[in-house]
Amino acid sequence: MIATRFRILLFAVCLGLYSTDSLAQIKSPEKLSAKKLNKLAANAERYGDNYTALQYYEIYAQKKSEDYNTQYHLAELRESLRDYKGASRAYLNAHDIESKSPDALLNHIRTLKMTGEIKVAKAKYEDLLENLRDLGYSYSIKRELRDLVAGCDTALALMADSIDVIIMNVGRGVNGPHAEFAPIPVGDSVLVYGALKENEIKYYRLDSTTTRRRFYISKKDEDIWQESQEWDVPFNGGEKHVVNGAYSYDGTLFVFTKCFENWKKEMTCELWYAELENDQWGEAVRFSDLINIEDAIVTQPALAFDQRKEQDILYYVSNQEGGQGGMDIYYTYFDKRRGNWRKPRNLGRRINGKGDEITPYYNQKEKKLFFSSTSYTGMGGLDIYSSRGELRRYVKPINVGYPINSSVDDFYYSLREDRESGFFVSNRAGGFQMINETCCDDIYEFRRNDVIKINMEGFVMLVKEEDYLAGEGDKLSNREFDSNFLGDVQVDLYLVEGGNEVLMERDLTQSDGLFEVDFEPEKVYKVSLSKPGFFSNNIDIDTRGITESRTILQNVGLSQITKNSILINNILYDFDSAKLTPESKDKISNGLLNTLVENPGLVVQISSHTDDKGEDAYNLNLSQERAESVIRFLEENGISADRLSARGFGETKPIAPNTNEDGSDNPEGRAMNRRTEFTILDQREIKEDDLYDDEDEG
Repeated sequence: MIATRFRILLFAVCLGLYSTDSLAQIKSPEKLSAKKLNKLAANAERYGDNYTALQYYEIYAQKKSEDYNTQYHLAELRESLRDYKGASRAYLNAHDIESKSPDALLNHIRTLKMTGEIKVAKAKYEDLLENLRDLGYSYSIKRELRDLVAGCDTALALMADSIDVIIMNVGRGVNGPHAEFAPIPVGDSVLVYGALKENEIKYYRLDSTTTRRRFYISKKDEDIWQESQEWDVPFNGGEKHVVNGAYSYDGTLFVFTKCFENWKKEMTCELWYAELENDQWGEAVRFSDLINIEDAIVTQPALAFDQRKEQDILYYVSNQEGGQGGMDIYYTYFDKRRGNWRKPRNLGRRINGKGDEITPYYNQKEKKLFFSSTSYTGMGGLDIYSSRGELRRYVKPINVGYPINSSVDDFYYSLREDRESGFFVSNRAGGFQMINETCCDDIYEFRRNDVIKINMEGFVMLVKEEDYLAGEGDKLSNREFDSNFLGDVQVDLYLVEGGNEVLMERDLTQSDGLFEVDFEPEKVYKVSLSKPGFFSNNIDIDTRGITESRTILQNVGLSQITKNSILINNILYDFDSAKLTPESKDKISNGLLNTLVENPGLVVQISSHTDDKGEDAYNLNLSQERAESVIRFLEENGISADRLSARGFGETKPIAPNTNEDGSDNPEGRAMNRRTEFTILDQREIKEDDLYDDEDEG
């Protein structure tokens, strides 16, 4: 290969077709000497004009048809223009000329796989693996060949388990013969994207300013994307290419890439941003050198939002030193306290591999990072993957499946708000191509038909303290209720996975108390509702086994917190004993224990009381032991000891007479006095798990 997959794409996406010695200036290039043709091809290639280089080199290769190096480089040039069929043939020609090295044969099979001939490619890999000794090849490639066979098996398995999706080319209103890229959906009917708008191959001098990549905007009318117009914003112009971009969560920040030729005559890129003020976009501002590293490509931004700390997170791609492979994904975040973007971090080996990881997109609702990679075993070229997480914590990436992923390059994945539909970019056959059937990238639109929609909706309302503590706060859906709705209740959706709770979404109820949350199938969730000065309430949701879309109706009650002593009803002990009965343990589990779990900041005192039968000292000691038995039960069920204290009051704080006015015994009063209560001593602030690095970042 003459370039990494990303370098090929950088040529396709960021560079026009430039030439200092245009082929059009030479009427009969086939009459030139082999030496002259080779020199012209090398010169064009040096300037990044592989198309012109190939035109000369094709003729040169005909004159050098028996030379291995010539045929091999012809294959490389064809592959750089993503002509996989032509490259596969040329690699095979090179192998037929010289078979001492397996390189040409391996590349022939690899590019054959990229044409979609996966079964044929697998058979050729297996044949090569079986005949390594006879062919005289080193056994050192045996492991590589096994991985390549496994890669073909993975591709065939993905095809056999294809996802139910409709894929459509967005049409000529958006796509042309050159590459289109970086689709950004704005609502359902507006698309912002990058492109070079030319309808034919043209040649430009390197100092030409007549062609630049720009952002375009198209609107959908009656299911047809209309003819695009250049996006009229201040930053969409100038001498540099203006390419891929991303909006912030609130839509007031737009981060994008500018690409240009550096002093080495190499295409490079850096990140810029613009801010929205009074509905007007400001001028472009370059990110600092902390992000735009010298001598590195910095490109393809994606923005996310940390709802806990309320700050923007920026993901981007770079080939800076110290990475895992070719192009890696990095992240930084905007520190509101310091007013700057912090030192970037590599996402690490969970995401970045030995190949290229590019075109990140973060879906805030699902907490998933989508990206394309050559590091994992997939369909062919660049495959799209997803991984749930944020910042530096991610799960193992998953291939999004066939036919969104094809045997060629698939990247720039993005979703609409409904998460059923979206866009991606591909050079698959069938698009509006100029040079060969897989040369250039088009934007595709997709809609999945297999999405199961599960959501919960309801109202949050004020309930009595005794109802809440009895566990009735989440059993209100069939009740009639008055207008005691609670606004500004924080609704947190957590995904419960691998013993961890991952915050997926945070929102506030409106004045009418209405809330709504969405779930994915085959997952376990916790919905936590909280408001300062109120007891919190958690609802556990398990979507495993749900096979059809449904809406769960769930009203939720919260109760105000007071510092009064709160009675725990029906806490019974064996006679003259501090041992809790099984019935009492159930009551504690459904009441106090649940309250402490759902309100992890509460610090409480458990107090126990007796009637006046028996000696004062004995009753005081018995009540202390009974309070401590409640605490032991709570600790055994996961409540930290530093949140609990016990105190026995004996018979000193009756709430009812132990005897009647005539001196007779009052059994009802004595029963009321034999009680257990809890009092809230403190409400600690609970710090959420910090995913940020604590070290000084300068």
